[in-house]
Amino acid sequence: MIRRVSVFSAGLGRFRQVPIDSRTGIDGENHLPGSTYFLMPHPPIDGGYQIWARQTLESDIFLDKPAEWFKLWFYLVMSVHWSDDERLPRGATHITYRHTADMLHLTRNQIDSFFRYAKKAKMVSTKKTTRGMIVSLLSYEKYQDPKNYKTDTKSQPRGSRIASMKVADTETDTQEAIKDHNKAEKITQDKKQTDTKNEMKPTRNRHATDTIEEERKKGRKEEGDPTEGEAKNAASPPRTPGDEAREFFENPEKQEAIISWLLSRGVSPEAARKELEAFILCWTEPNKSGKRLRWELQDTFEIKRRLVTWFKRASRDGQRGGVKPSQQWHVAQ
Repeated sequence: MIRRVSVFSAGLGRFRQVPIDSRTGIDGENHLPGSTYFLMPHPPIDGGYQIWARQTLESDIFLDKPAEWFKLWFYLVMSVHWSDDERLPRGATHITYRHTADMLHLTRNQIDSFFRYAKKAKMVSTKKTTRGMIVSLLSYEKYQDPKNYKTDTKSQPRGSRIASMKVADTETDTQEAIKDHNKAEKITQDKKQTDTKNEMKPTRNRHATDTIEEERKKGRKEEGDPTEGEAKNAASPPRTPGDEAREFFENPEKQEAIISWLLSRGVSPEAARKELEAFILCWTEPNKSGKRLRWELQDTFEIKRRLVTWFKRASRDGQRGGVKPSQQWHVAQ
Protein backbone atom coordinates (compact mmCIF):
# COMPACT_ATOMS: atom_id res chain seq x y z
CA MET A 1 0.00 0.00 0.00
CA ILE A 2 1.38 3.42 -0.98
CA ARG A 3 0.78 6.48 1.22
CA ARG A 4 2.30 9.97 1.28
CA VAL A 5 3.95 11.21 4.47
CA SER A 6 6.03 14.19 5.60
CA VAL A 7 9.73 13.31 5.95
CA PHE A 8 12.78 15.37 6.75
CA SER A 9 15.60 15.17 4.23
CA ALA A 10 19.01 15.70 5.83
CA GLY A 11 20.45 16.26 2.36
CA LEU A 12 18.04 19.06 1.49
CA GLY A 13 17.71 20.39 5.03
CA ARG A 14 13.93 20.62 4.71
CA PHE A 15 10.70 18.59 4.80
CA ARG A 16 9.25 16.83 1.79
CA GLN A 17 6.04 14.98 1.00
CA VAL A 18 7.07 11.61 -0.45
CA PRO A 19 5.24 8.33 -1.10
CA ILE A 20 5.95 5.44 1.29
CA ASP A 21 5.44 1.76 0.49
CA SER A 22 4.56 -0.21 3.66
CA ARG A 23 6.48 -3.22 2.29
CA THR A 24 9.58 -1.72 0.67
CA GLY A 25 9.99 1.72 2.30
CA ILE A 26 10.57 4.97 0.39
CA ASP A 27 9.81 4.84 -3.33
CA GLY A 28 13.10 4.68 -5.17
CA GLU A 29 12.01 7.29 -7.72
CA ASN A 30 11.62 9.87 -4.94
CA HIS A 31 14.78 8.94 -3.04
CA LEU A 32 17.65 11.44 -3.42
CA PRO A 33 21.13 9.87 -3.43
CA GLY A 34 23.09 10.69 -0.28
CA SER A 35 19.97 11.77 1.62
CA THR A 36 18.62 10.28 4.83
CA TYR A 37 14.87 10.47 5.46
CA PHE A 38 13.24 10.62 8.89
CA LEU A 39 9.61 9.58 9.16
CA MET A 40 7.40 12.34 10.60
CA PRO A 41 4.20 11.16 12.36
CA HIS A 42 2.52 14.53 11.77
CA PRO A 43 2.84 17.58 9.47
CA PRO A 44 5.93 19.75 10.09
CA ILE A 45 5.72 22.37 12.88
CA ASP A 46 6.09 26.00 11.87
CA GLY A 47 9.06 27.98 13.12
CA GLY A 48 11.71 25.26 13.07
CA TYR A 49 13.55 23.98 16.14
CA GLN A 50 16.74 24.13 18.17
CA ILE A 51 18.48 21.30 20.05
CA TRP A 52 18.67 21.62 23.84
CA ALA A 53 21.18 19.43 25.68
CA ARG A 54 19.97 17.70 28.84
CA GLN A 55 23.15 18.98 30.52
CA THR A 56 21.33 22.33 30.74
CA LEU A 57 19.59 21.01 33.86
CA GLU A 58 23.00 20.77 35.56
CA SER A 59 24.41 24.08 34.30
CA ASP A 60 25.26 27.07 36.49
CA ILE A 61 22.91 29.40 34.65
CA PHE A 62 19.97 27.04 35.30
CA LEU A 63 20.77 26.12 38.92
CA ASP A 64 22.64 29.04 40.48
CA LYS A 65 21.89 32.20 38.52
CA PRO A 66 18.79 34.46 38.53
CA ALA A 67 15.80 33.14 36.61
CA GLU A 68 15.84 36.29 34.46
CA TRP A 69 19.28 35.33 33.16
CA PHE A 70 18.12 31.89 31.99
CA LYS A 71 15.04 33.48 30.44
CA LEU A 72 17.29 35.74 28.36
CA TRP A 73 19.63 32.83 27.51
CA PHE A 74 16.69 30.74 26.30
CA TYR A 75 15.50 33.65 24.15
CA LEU A 76 18.93 34.03 22.55
CA VAL A 77 19.29 30.31 21.77
CA MET A 78 15.85 30.23 20.17
CA SER A 79 16.45 33.47 18.22
CA VAL A 80 19.82 32.84 16.53
CA HIS A 81 19.98 31.95 12.83
CA TRP A 82 20.02 28.23 12.03
CA SER A 83 22.04 28.83 8.84
CA ASP A 84 24.21 31.56 7.31
CA ASP A 85 22.54 34.34 5.35
CA GLU A 86 23.58 37.67 3.88
CA ARG A 87 22.96 39.52 7.14
CA LEU A 88 24.07 37.18 9.93
CA PRO A 89 26.09 33.98 10.26
CA ARG A 90 24.80 30.74 11.74
CA GLY A 91 24.44 30.94 15.54
CA ALA A 92 24.08 34.75 15.64
CA THR A 93 21.20 37.17 16.17
CA HIS A 94 20.65 40.92 16.32
CA ILE A 95 19.01 42.47 19.40
CA THR A 96 18.33 45.86 20.94
CA TYR A 97 18.18 46.56 24.65
CA ARG A 98 14.77 48.25 24.49
CA HIS A 99 13.06 45.49 22.47
CA THR A 100 14.60 42.73 24.61
CA ALA A 101 13.70 44.45 27.88
CA ASP A 102 10.10 45.14 26.79
CA MET A 103 9.48 41.65 25.43
CA LEU A 104 11.08 39.71 28.32
CA HIS A 105 10.09 42.22 31.06
CA LEU A 106 13.71 42.73 32.11
CA THR A 107 15.64 45.78 33.27
CA ARG A 108 18.72 47.12 31.55
CA ASN A 109 20.76 46.23 34.63
CA GLN A 110 19.60 42.59 34.42
CA ILE A 111 20.56 42.42 30.74
CA ASP A 112 23.98 43.96 31.42
CA SER A 113 24.62 41.57 34.32
CA PHE A 114 23.73 38.56 32.14
CA PHE A 115 26.05 39.58 29.31
CA ARG A 116 28.95 40.20 31.72
CA TYR A 117 28.48 36.69 33.09
CA ALA A 118 27.95 35.10 29.66
CA LYS A 119 31.08 36.70 28.21
CA LYS A 120 33.18 35.63 31.20
CA ALA A 121 31.80 32.07 30.88
CA LYS A 122 32.60 32.12 27.13
CA MET A 123 28.97 31.52 26.22
CA VAL A 124 28.53 34.53 23.91
CA SER A 125 30.38 37.26 22.09
CA THR A 126 28.87 40.64 21.21
CA LYS A 127 29.48 43.27 18.57
CA LYS A 128 27.90 46.71 18.75
CA THR A 129 26.03 48.04 15.72
CA THR A 130 24.34 51.32 14.88
CA ARG A 131 20.96 50.04 16.11
CA GLY A 132 21.74 47.45 18.76
CA MET A 133 24.27 44.64 18.80
CA ILE A 134 24.99 41.25 17.26
CA VAL A 135 25.12 38.35 19.72
CA SER A 136 26.91 35.15 18.69
CA LEU A 137 26.64 31.86 20.61
CA LEU A 138 30.20 30.51 20.80
CA SER A 139 29.27 26.82 21.19
CA TYR A 140 26.31 26.80 18.83
CA GLU A 141 27.87 24.39 16.32
CA LYS A 142 28.82 21.96 19.08
CA TYR A 143 25.38 21.77 20.70
CA GLN A 144 23.33 21.87 17.48
CA ASP A 145 25.09 18.90 15.86
CA PRO A 146 23.28 15.63 16.75
CA LYS A 147 26.50 13.71 16.10
CA ASN A 148 28.03 15.24 19.24
CA TYR A 149 25.47 13.58 21.52
CA LYS A 150 25.73 10.14 23.04
CA THR A 151 22.67 8.06 22.18
CA ASP A 152 21.27 4.71 23.21
CA THR A 153 19.63 3.02 20.25
CA LYS A 154 17.72 0.65 22.53
CA SER A 155 15.89 3.53 24.23
CA GLN A 156 15.68 5.70 21.11
CA PRO A 157 12.06 6.69 20.35
CA ARG A 158 10.66 4.71 17.46
CA GLY A 159 9.41 7.88 15.81
CA SER A 160 13.01 8.90 15.05
CA ARG A 161 14.02 5.69 13.24
CA ILE A 162 14.94 6.34 9.61
CA ALA A 163 12.16 5.77 7.14
CA SER A 164 14.48 4.04 4.67
CA MET A 165 13.79 0.90 6.74
CA LYS A 166 10.60 -1.02 6.02
CA VAL A 167 7.57 0.69 7.55
CA ALA A 168 6.19 -1.65 10.19
CA ASP A 169 2.55 -2.33 10.82
CA THR A 170 0.92 0.41 12.94
CA GLU A 171 -0.56 -2.01 15.47
CA THR A 172 2.81 -3.71 16.00
CA ASP A 173 4.52 -0.37 16.52
CA THR A 174 1.91 0.60 19.10
CA GLN A 175 2.34 -2.62 21.04
CA GLU A 176 6.10 -2.30 21.04
CA ALA A 177 5.82 1.33 22.13
CA ILE A 178 3.61 0.28 25.04
CA LYS A 179 6.14 -2.39 26.02
CA ASP A 180 8.97 0.15 25.89
CA HIS A 181 6.92 2.56 28.01
CA ASN A 182 6.12 -0.11 30.61
CA LYS A 183 9.77 -1.14 30.73
CA ALA A 184 10.85 2.47 31.28
CA GLU A 185 8.23 2.87 34.03
CA LYS A 186 9.51 -0.28 35.77
CA ILE A 187 13.09 0.99 35.65
CA THR A 188 11.95 4.33 37.12
CA GLN A 189 10.05 2.61 39.96
CA ASP A 190 13.03 0.36 40.76
CA LYS A 191 15.30 3.40 40.87
CA LYS A 192 12.91 5.23 43.23
CA GLN A 193 12.82 2.24 45.57
CA THR A 194 16.62 2.03 45.57
CA ASP A 195 16.92 5.76 46.27
CA THR A 196 14.41 5.46 49.14
CA LYS A 197 16.40 2.63 50.72
CA ASN A 198 19.64 4.61 50.40
CA GLU A 199 17.99 7.64 52.03
CA MET A 200 16.78 5.51 54.96
CA LYS A 201 20.23 4.09 55.72
CA PRO A 202 21.76 7.36 57.01
CA THR A 203 18.62 7.91 59.15
CA ARG A 204 18.98 4.48 60.74
CA ASN A 205 22.67 5.05 61.32
CA ARG A 206 21.95 8.42 62.87
CA HIS A 207 19.38 6.92 65.24
CA ALA A 208 21.89 4.25 66.24
CA THR A 209 24.57 6.88 66.83
CA ASP A 210 22.16 8.99 68.90
CA THR A 211 21.28 5.96 71.04
CA ILE A 212 24.95 5.17 71.66
CA GLU A 213 25.62 8.80 72.59
CA GLU A 214 22.70 8.83 75.03
CA GLU A 215 23.93 5.61 76.66
CA ARG A 216 27.42 7.07 76.94
CA LYS A 217 26.09 10.23 78.63
CA LYS A 218 23.97 8.09 80.95
CA GLY A 219 27.04 6.05 81.87
CA ARG A 220 28.94 9.25 82.61
CA LYS A 221 26.31 10.40 85.06
CA GLU A 222 26.28 7.04 86.83
CA GLU A 223 30.06 7.13 87.14
CA GLY A 224 29.97 10.64 88.63
CA ASP A 225 31.34 12.46 85.58
CA PRO A 226 30.35 16.13 85.30
CA THR A 227 27.41 16.96 83.02
CA GLU A 228 27.77 19.32 80.06
CA GLY A 229 26.39 22.22 82.11
CA GLU A 230 28.76 21.51 85.01
CA ALA A 231 31.71 21.23 82.67
CA LYS A 232 30.73 24.52 81.01
CA ASN A 233 30.47 26.28 84.38
CA ALA A 234 33.79 24.81 85.47
CA ALA A 235 35.47 25.98 82.28
CA SER A 236 34.04 29.53 82.42
CA PRO A 237 36.28 32.13 84.14
CA PRO A 238 35.20 33.52 87.57
CA ARG A 239 33.23 36.76 87.61
CA THR A 240 35.15 39.88 88.60
CA PRO A 241 33.83 42.84 90.66
CA GLY A 242 33.93 44.83 87.42
CA ASP A 243 31.59 42.32 85.74
CA GLU A 244 29.15 42.56 88.64
CA ALA A 245 29.35 46.37 88.65
CA ARG A 246 28.61 46.56 84.91
CA GLU A 247 25.65 44.24 85.32
CA PHE A 248 24.38 46.34 88.26
CA PHE A 249 24.49 49.64 86.37
CA GLU A 250 22.90 48.17 83.22
CA ASN A 251 20.30 45.83 84.73
CA PRO A 252 17.35 47.29 86.71
CA GLU A 253 16.69 43.87 88.25
CA LYS A 254 20.13 43.91 89.88
CA GLN A 255 19.40 47.37 91.24
CA GLU A 256 16.15 46.12 92.79
CA ALA A 257 18.12 43.28 94.38
CA ILE A 258 20.49 45.83 95.97
CA ILE A 259 17.49 47.81 97.29
CA SER A 260 16.19 44.61 98.90
CA TRP A 261 19.64 44.10 100.42
CA LEU A 262 19.58 47.64 101.86
CA LEU A 263 16.07 47.15 103.27
CA SER A 264 17.14 43.93 104.96
CA ARG A 265 19.81 45.93 106.78
CA GLY A 266 17.44 48.53 108.21
CA VAL A 267 17.57 51.29 105.58
CA SER A 268 14.18 52.90 104.99
CA PRO A 269 12.63 52.36 101.52
CA GLU A 270 12.67 56.10 100.78
CA ALA A 271 16.33 56.51 101.75
CA ALA A 272 17.35 53.33 99.93
CA ARG A 273 15.84 54.41 96.61
CA LYS A 274 16.91 58.04 96.90
CA GLU A 275 20.52 57.24 97.79
CA LEU A 276 20.79 54.48 95.19
CA GLU A 277 19.56 56.85 92.48
CA ALA A 278 22.15 59.44 93.52
CA PHE A 279 24.81 56.70 93.68
CA ILE A 280 24.04 55.58 90.10
CA LEU A 281 23.94 59.13 88.71
CA CYS A 282 27.29 59.90 90.33
CA TRP A 283 29.18 56.83 89.11
CA THR A 284 27.72 56.69 85.57
CA GLU A 285 28.97 60.15 84.66
CA PRO A 286 30.90 59.87 81.35
CA ASN A 287 34.43 61.20 80.97
CA LYS A 288 35.40 64.02 78.58
CA SER A 289 35.64 61.77 75.55
CA GLY A 290 32.31 60.15 76.42
CA LYS A 291 33.73 56.67 75.89
CA ARG A 292 34.04 55.53 79.50
CA LEU A 293 32.00 56.01 82.68
CA ARG A 294 33.33 57.28 85.99
CA TRP A 295 33.21 53.88 87.72
CA GLU A 296 35.18 52.30 84.85
CA LEU A 297 38.09 54.65 85.56
CA GLN A 298 38.56 53.16 89.06
CA ASP A 299 41.19 50.47 89.70
CA THR A 300 38.56 48.33 91.38
CA PHE A 301 34.86 48.78 91.99
CA GLU A 302 32.81 46.48 94.23
CA ILE A 303 29.17 47.57 94.52
CA LYS A 304 28.41 46.66 98.13
CA ARG A 305 31.66 48.09 99.51
CA ARG A 306 31.11 51.32 97.59
CA LEU A 307 27.54 51.55 98.93
CA VAL A 308 28.78 51.10 102.52
CA THR A 309 31.17 54.03 102.04
CA TRP A 310 28.41 56.05 100.35
CA PHE A 311 25.98 55.57 103.24
CA LYS A 312 28.69 56.37 105.81
CA ARG A 313 29.27 59.72 104.16
CA ALA A 314 25.53 60.33 103.85
CA SER A 315 25.08 59.67 107.56
CA ARG A 316 28.01 61.89 108.49
CA ASP A 317 26.97 64.82 106.30
CA GLY A 318 23.29 64.47 107.14
CA GLN A 319 22.37 65.66 103.63
CA ARG A 320 21.64 62.50 101.65
CA GLY A 321 18.18 61.42 102.68
CA GLY A 322 18.49 61.38 106.48
CA VAL A 323 20.35 58.09 106.92
CA LYS A 324 20.62 57.41 110.63
CA PRO A 325 23.84 56.09 112.27
CA SER A 326 22.06 52.86 113.19
CA GLN A 327 21.14 52.32 109.53
CA GLN A 328 24.70 53.05 108.43
CA TRP A 329 25.95 50.46 110.94
CA HIS A 330 23.62 47.74 109.62
CA VAL A 331 24.73 48.43 106.03
CA ALA A 332 28.36 48.15 107.00
CA GLN A 333 27.61 44.77 108.57
